[in-house]
Amino acid sequence: MEEQLNTTTTVHEFVAYYRELRSEKFSDSKIEYEIPLTKELFEKQLEMLSTRKMQSNFENFIVRCAERLITPNIKPQTGPDGGGDGKVDAETYEVTTDISDKWYVANGGASEKEKWAFAISCKKQWKPKITTDIEKIANTNRGYTRVLFFSNQFIKSSTRVDIEKDLSNKFNIEVSIFDALWCTNAVFYHGCKYIALDCLNFSDEYKKKREIIGEIDKYRLDRLDEIENSILLRQINGVDTGYIDELQEACILSRGLERPRVETEGRFNRALRECERYGSSQQKFNIVYEHARTSLFWFEDIDTMYNDFLKLKEFVNESCSVIRIEKITNILTNLINAESVGLIDSEKVELEIKYIKELCNTLEKRGDKPSSLLFLHLYIAQQRLISHLLSKEPINEDIDAIRPLLLEAPSHIEISFETQYKIIIFLNSVIDDNPKYEDLVDELTSIVRKTNSEQAAARIEMNRAMALMEKKRFKQAIRHFSFCIRPFEKEGCMEELIKTSGMMGIALYEIGLPFSAMAYLVKSASMLLKTFYASGNIPHLLMTVLQKLCEIELMLGRFVMYLNWYELMMIISHNGKFSEEKDFKETNMLHDGAWACRFAASDLENPVMSFLPDILERMEMFQSSEYLKFYLGYADELDEEVRNIFTQDGWQDKMLNQPVFEQFLCDLNISTNGQAKLQTTVNNCTLYVTYKNSCQNQIVAEIFLGAIESMLATMEIFEVLTITPKVYIEITETTGKSELRLLERSNQYELCINLNYSDKDLWECISMFIASFFSRNSMSKEDLTKILQNKQDGEKLMDRVSNLLQVKQSISNVLGNTFKNKIEDWKKEKDKSYTLRRTSFEYNPKNYSNKRQQNLSFHSINTGMDIWEGAGWSGCGFVFNQLEFKPPIFGLAFENLERGKQIIAEWRAKSEKGEPSVIIYIIRGVDKDNPTSYRVCVAPDVKKEGIIEGRYFASMCRKHTMTPQTNWNLDTFERLYKQFGGCWFTAFQIDNNKQLLMPKNFKDVFKFTTIEFRNAWEIGLDDMATLALNPNDVPFIPEGKKDIAPVLEVIDMFRKLRAN
Repeated sequence: MEEQLNTTTTVHEFVAYYRELRSEKFSDSKIEYEIPLTKELFEKQLEMLSTRKMQSNFENFIVRCAERLITPNIKPQTGPDGGGDGKVDAETYEVTTDISDKWYVANGGASEKEKWAFAISCKKQWKPKITTDIEKIANTNRGYTRVLFFSNQFIKSSTRVDIEKDLSNKFNIEVSIFDALWCTNAVFYHGCKYIALDCLNFSDEYKKKREIIGEIDKYRLDRLDEIENSILLRQINGVDTGYIDELQEACILSRGLERPRVETEGRFNRALRECERYGSSQQKFNIVYEHARTSLFWFEDIDTMYNDFLKLKEFVNESCSVIRIEKITNILTNLINAESVGLIDSEKVELEIKYIKELCNTLEKRGDKPSSLLFLHLYIAQQRLISHLLSKEPINEDIDAIRPLLLEAPSHIEISFETQYKIIIFLNSVIDDNPKYEDLVDELTSIVRKTNSEQAAARIEMNRAMALMEKKRFKQAIRHFSFCIRPFEKEGCMEELIKTSGMMGIALYEIGLPFSAMAYLVKSASMLLKTFYASGNIPHLLMTVLQKLCEIELMLGRFVMYLNWYELMMIISHNGKFSEEKDFKETNMLHDGAWACRFAASDLENPVMSFLPDILERMEMFQSSEYLKFYLGYADELDEEVRNIFTQDGWQDKMLNQPVFEQFLCDLNISTNGQAKLQTTVNNCTLYVTYKNSCQNQIVAEIFLGAIESMLATMEIFEVLTITPKVYIEITETTGKSELRLLERSNQYELCINLNYSDKDLWECISMFIASFFSRNSMSKEDLTKILQNKQDGEKLMDRVSNLLQVKQSISNVLGNTFKNKIEDWKKEKDKSYTLRRTSFEYNPKNYSNKRQQNLSFHSINTGMDIWEGAGWSGCGFVFNQLEFKPPIFGLAFENLERGKQIIAEWRAKSEKGEPSVIIYIIRGVDKDNPTSYRVCVAPDVKKEGIIEGRYFASMCRKHTMTPQTNWNLDTFERLYKQFGGCWFTAFQIDNNKQLLMPKNFKDVFKFTTIEFRNAWEIGLDDMATLALNPNDVPFIPEGKKDIAPVLEVIDMFRKLRAN
């Protein structure tokens, strides 16, 4: 069926949508006149024909136009102007029906015994001229059946009709009048412009044109010539369906070439005329159907399309089949669309919708056309779904109704499942975030994958992803692109693989994952360069990809890699003449200015800064070069105009407050000899990689970070929660086997890489890190194996991740094996050293963050929570001075005292620096059946006002429920704590019998003032103390509070979470 659409109220815009959507069906040729002929100029030339005595020119013009538009068999008369001795200016000659039936003029032309006479006049006084001319022609007694009179004057329509009628009756010959308006339409709408330029004495300047025949049109022209020539030679005896198919094909080719309507209509008339004699009923149906579509999309004629629809109904009533129902409903959909924007009477359309429903009821009763019936059910269900979408009504019931119909369709050979599937996919552009719809599409796609090829299914996934990209739903797009990676790597899918890789890279970058984005973009660039080397043509897409790589390096602050991509891009741009394109130049200027901003916020005392200006200048990055010279204290080397700009008051502050700083992901990172570092933030965890600088180590680091980004790209925050905000990986070289080593701290790793590593070696290390990351640095609600399996089934996760191993080869293909990866590689001996001259320089580092990957504020009580493993926290203890003149001592009791001391030492260090560390909640009444029990909860000391708006909040805490016989110890501690405004804090040891072992002294104690004593029933949803409660708690609630206690809301929240 035709896709449902919603447009504005003009027919032209209604049709323009289809032309844009199906541009390949229209002409791809262009004709550009240096000086275009205008209607005004043409009509002026017509008017002056009489005064310039150009009767013969006008006759030649009319005869050639008439041959093209009215009838091909015209014989001009010779002799003096005005018709010579023959009394006519031209006449038709007799042809057999074998020839005339194959003409494609609109009204069939003068065939068999018909004989037409032509009278042509450019006199202003046309009325007396037509009367005398018709009289002379009638008096010749040559048997003319029709006279066609042509004038260069504009004649009112009513006058023309009256005179045609009077003269026809008077001389008993059919008379037709064609005036200046017919001439104008012939030239500007029916393809006769070149005839006017040839015949009517226009200057040669108007004939100068640039004609570009498109590749599709070249085929169309050759094929149309081939058909027309074969038609003339074809001997037809009886039914000849091949002949009719060629006639219909000629119609399609004619409209595709956007030939004048009169010519294309002529071909359709010929096809229908010949089909009556030599074709089948189905062929006639097909011709009428194509004429309906041509009338709408090529000639913007809705009324003719509607009349064709009425003809198609007759065919369906005569014989109902899926193919006929499919085509008639296509036309009905166009009528529904036209009605929705007021282009056709709604009553007409309602009648036809009713007809389709009645047809469905009839087939249901008959029961002999199951495929036709299913198709109608599908169409009606789809129309209902589309109607609800347009009116913004719920669609879940519509999806439920259409699902079983679609699943049944593959068992009906007459129904094209692929077409039905495409209709559902097309709705992706207007259906937002509907899981039921997404599940349906996934189910249908799996059918395509089974019934067609992997590549066919991948193309569908690619189109789904592209639609999601349009909606800026990048994470969902990544899921669908992941299905395309392996299928498109097979031979014959290079174009799709390039597109998928490039768009995957852009999608990953849009969600803040730069290294995985670059991996896919470099892969795309590698293939595009291969295309360039093979064909010699530079794809414009290559420039787009390289410029995007430059942008990502700018955001990462990786200046040296920016230079690599920028240099390559500029070399290619000059060869391909892209360097002068406005958008290309503007983007490069913006990047240059952004680097200047980066330098403005950098440490000028870094020696590397001193030799950047000449490198920048050599790369034609003049903004950043000149600004850096000025900023380093070399204003005297700048032009006065530039110097005056930089010396303006507030210029430096303006540079440091540019909006681009909000987009930067990391600080300036200039790669040098020695150690190098990279970092990325993914799923609220920042990974830092350090390595000895070399091309190979850098690529390993990029692959490593890209793989982790790709793995976590589509993980939702509630699927995998990162519990380690920072992870450190050091890459070291080894002569042994490449391996990943887990260091003592849970957030530290060492990647030992052999210089001759294989992809298998690196993949094993990456896999090991992924497994370790999930077990040491994150936590998940579900079983991790199940999550990963679901990700593999639902989005080909491991295909997406393992594809990162191709980065090494891709970079080699684009930059070579030993690209310039250190700033020293870009320095030349003659470069000047711009050592810092400024004395007033003060470096104030900026804080950069990847906001797109930081949607969670995570707080923990210790930097590495693994320190609690083996500590054996088993409770708490109190020590009081008998005379109560000193603050009490409070401590956590550990089986492993040394580990307990390490835990508390971190809190003490923060406390002594005045930094917030932990808060301890002591909650009474957590168990209504044990009144003396209480809970001790150690939580991060985060104030409610310190929580960042728009981010999720997660906290890692530890809690322990105490069950004493009495509350004397707790009551005493609370009283003394409040009396002294705090307590002393320490770690106790507890033995195997759960008895506290008192230390010899308390020299390790430190002052502690962040303990809160709370009743469980008083804790509400907005209270940070909810951290201390457990889902299974049944707290004590006093009488009179059982219906209004704040804790009831917390209990209800826990209940809902368990239900999910």
